[in-house]
Amino acid sequence: MSQTTRVKIRTCIRENTFRYQIDPKTFPLIWKCLESRFGLSIVFGVPNLMQIETKTFLLRSCISNATITLIKKPFCDEIFLTEFHNIIHFEVST
Repeated sequence: MSQTTRVKIRTCIRENTFRYQIDPKTFPLIWKCLESRFGLSIVFGVPNLMQIETKTFLLRSCISNATITLIKKPFCDEIFLTEFHNIIHFEVST
């Protein structure tokens, strides 16, 4: 399995927005795990944009590219981030 990576999106209006690159082979299972934990996604037509929204964050993804964009809302906390990173197999470097 490939290592999940992330890059900071500097052009987003919200601070600390990141895009995570997921192994395409495991992406469908990871997205289902995210839906199980945080709620079902809404799918917006072309380009098949999927979104999970909670009180503390938005997760967005295009079905075709195996990336997830995390948009933090004001009350996003470390507990959520740790859980999210565990689900997507991302290790935060210190």
